[in-house]
Amino acid sequence: MKWLNDESDCDCPLPACVESKYFIKSASAGRWPSSKSREVYGKHEDAPMNEENYVSASIYFSSFSYEENKETADKDIISTLSTVGGSLGLCLGASIISLFEIAELIGILGRRWNKRRLLRKRERLSSIRKKLVEDDGEGGGEAQEMKDNAS
Repeated sequence: MKWLNDESDCDCPLPACVESKYFIKSASAGRWPSSKSREVYGKHEDAPMNEENYVSASIYFSSFSYEENKETADKDIISTLSTVGGSLGLCLGASIISLFEIAELIGILGRRWNKRRLLRKRERLSSIRKKLVEDDGEGGGEAQEMKDNAS
């Protein structure tokens, strides 16, 4: 039973290519063939009944499942560049749209301001004309001069 103690009779000079280690959790050994087997096999006289000629092995696995740990990169360089490019494109697109919206707002505010300015100018002119008309009714020549100057 040299193999049970990790001793081998092999004198091979080459190193092992693949090494698999199996750990024994429990092991038991007994003599085989037993005396009962000898009685059965003893009837056959041509069968040698030496313990060195027979072996019986029962191998059981403690578990039929195994765990494999594998490390892989979560993101490679292409997916990282794609993510950065997509985010940059989204931000840049949003920035350009925001610039157009700000330009539109400035345009709307400029038109409103210009409209109010023109409206105030018209109101001033109409109030001046009203005054001139009232003053004309009183017969003053100054009203005619103001009217000419306003035009």
